[in-house]
Amino acid sequence: MILGAPHHDHAAGPGNFHAVAALAAWRKATYSNGEGSCIEAGSVPGLVLVRDTTQHGRGPVLRVTPADWDRFTASIKGLASDPTNA
Repeated sequence: MILGAPHHDHAAGPGNFHAVAALAAWRKATYSNGEGSCIEAGSVPGLVLVRDTTQHGRGPVLRVTPADWDRFTASIKGLASDPTNA
């Protein structure tokens, strides 16, 4: 699934995005394996941010719209509850 085009935050500017990401309230995926191999999602006004926990906040950050994030998480929940998807 393609989540959507990267969003350019004009207020933050491309060089200041990591400063904006540092302000996000990050939460770890509920399906974390306990070894740090999972993703974190955070949000700032108008964007949902996704990053790899193994990068400890220093790696790339995927930026998607809240609508794209809602569609993505709904599709994952649908796959998890589908008995034919074992």
